[in-house]
Order: sequence, then structure tokens, then C-alpha cells
Amino acid sequence: MRNPLRRRLLIASGLAGGAFVVGGWLFYREPDRLGRPEGRPVSSGEHAFNGWLKIDSAGIVTVFVPRQEMGQGISTMLPLLVAEELDCDPAKLAFEQAPVDPVYANGTILADATPFRPDDHGWLARLARHTQYRFAELLGIQATGGSTSTRDAWLVMRHAGAAARAMLVAGAAARWGVPESEVEVARGILWHRTGKRAGFGDLAADAAARPVPKDLALKNPDRFGLLGKPQPRLDIPAKSDGSARFGCDVRLPGMLYAAIAHCPVFGGALVSFDASKVNSDPGIRAVFGLPATSTTAASVVAVADGWWQAKKAADALAVTWDDGNNGLVSSDTIRSALRVTTESPVPTELDPQVEH
Repeated sequence: MRNPLRRRLLIASGLAGGAFVVGGWLFYREPDRLGRPEGRPVSSGEHAFNGWLKIDSAGIVTVFVPRQEMGQGISTMLPLLVAEELDCDPAKLAFEQAPVDPVYANGTILADATPFRPDDHGWLARLARHTQYRFAELLGIQATGGSTSTRDAWLVMRHAGAAARAMLVAGAAARWGVPESEVEVARGILWHRTGKRAGFGDLAADAAARPVPKDLALKNPDRFGLLGKPQPRLDIPAKSDGSARFGCDVRLPGMLYAAIAHCPVFGGALVSFDASKVNSDPGIRAVFGLPATSTTAASVVAVADGWWQAKKAADALAVTWDDGNNGLVSSDTIRSALRVTTESPVPTELDPQVEH
């Protein structure tokens, strides 16, 4: 054993990791995915039923979407999961970006990262995926990617819709003095065979105050009225009329903007810049340099009252860079290095004098 210290470290790390996993399983408590987390954006006249949706007095059902819309239609697909079980009127369906909260963890994105084929359903693969999924929940990983948004939300958001529907039914039954089993729901309307009717908005306040039910049966796919059928995208109208609010549209009190000029070569250094060119410009608050780190390039930052002021300042700083050793790297040099590597003979055995 040529390097016992390193081997002891690896063994100790493995034991510590195993102990962490076992301990995590012993003390792990499954989170309440249908609870009412703090920080839910609820305005006057709106009533949160759980962490996934709210209903206002006009019957508008707003679904909190915890994944990022990147053109894949997720801001429509995820609300439809709720709407299908809720039996709301699709014309009154809306969405908002969910805040940051562990309840919105994407366990599937970590479960998919296990080193098993998708068609491997053996006990080891299933255990690994389940452990990774729970670990993602424990960490509260709120991420978008890997085509996991719908798969991860498939059950939890349908349960959220079913729970809200049950709360509305219970509220209507209590108000009308009839059994819950006799209350019918369709397209945002609840009614009873005696002729009593009420919209979601009429019952929202009373229903939202009720306990969130658990273990509700979900619809069989043959009863789906929305899923699997063409639906208009909820994000298109706002993007068409200019009312959509993007990250660059955010305005906060006292908010400043920064524009960054990066060294064009990774590993390069900042030599100088001339801040006198912009210091007297209106709205400029600060100009400063940042050194390179192991993961970021050297840069110069201009901070101003507005983004365009900062951008113009960053462009006018007359920055001088030292490209360093990577300044000579090009497609040709990389191609040559790869050619030398692939043409070199492959050693048949490891050098015993080298620590591998």
C-alpha cells in the first residue's frame, strides 16, 4: 500500500457518506407539498388554497409555476395539471412565477442524474433514484432542465388541484346543507340538483379556510377534459401586447444597474482602464475592476442609475487587457494539440514509479 494516508481518507469519506445517507433516511420527514408556505404572493380578494394555487373573488384561478419558461410551454402545461383536477374554466386560468421555497423542489432532475439507463427498473436503480429524489427535496432544489418539469409536477400539481376542488365542494355543501357527494363541479361552477349554483369566486374565501385534504383520488386519464388536447398558451397574450414582465423589467426602490466588460481571454488580467472618461457622466455611481479567479475572468464594472448608462460607460473605459498564456490559443492550436494526442502511442502498462 504505497499511499496509505490517501486510501484511509477515501475509506473514511465513504463511511462518512454512508453514515450521512443512513442518518438522513432515519431522520427524514417527507415535506408537506400541499401546505401553505410563507411568502405566497396573495393580494386583496385572493385566497390561497395551498402552495400551488389561489382563487380570487372573480373566479380567476392563478397557478404558481415553479419552473422557468424557456419556450417549452411550461407556463401553460403546469397550470393545466391543476386545472384538470380542479375542473375550473380554462378561460379563467392564469399563472404566476412561484417564489423560492423548498415545497417547489424538483426531485426528478436529481433522480435522473443517477448512472442507470432509463429502462433499468431493477431494485438498485429504483433505490438510487428514490434516494436522489428525496435528497433533492431535502435540499429544496428548485431547478428547470432535463425535460423534468412536467414529469416532476405530474402528481403534486394534480393533487393540489384535487385538494382545492374538494375544499370548494365542502364549502358549497356546508353552505347549502347538502351532502358533499351531491355537489357537482364543471368549468368553475358548483351546483346541486335542487338548483343551487355558485362559482369558484363566490366560495373561495370560505373554502380556502378549510383544512387541506390528503390522499385524494385523481382522475383516470380517460376522464381528462384538458390534458392531451390542444390548449392556447397562457403566456402568449402578455408577450404579444407588451405587458409581460421579464427580469429586465424589475424596478425596485434604490435599484442600480451594472454593466460588465470581461477580459476576452480566460485567465487574462486587467492592466488598466480610464474611469475619467465616464466619472462625470450623469447617473454614473461607480467604476471598478475585478481580478480573475479560478472560475471567472478579469473584468471592469460600471454601476449607474440605468442599464443603458452603465452599458455606455463600460464601453467607453478604454480597457487594456493582458491576455496571458491563453492569448495564443486558437482553433488551430487546439486542433494541433488534439492531433498530437490522438496520434501518440497508448502505453500498454502504467509506470510503477508514477503515482496514479
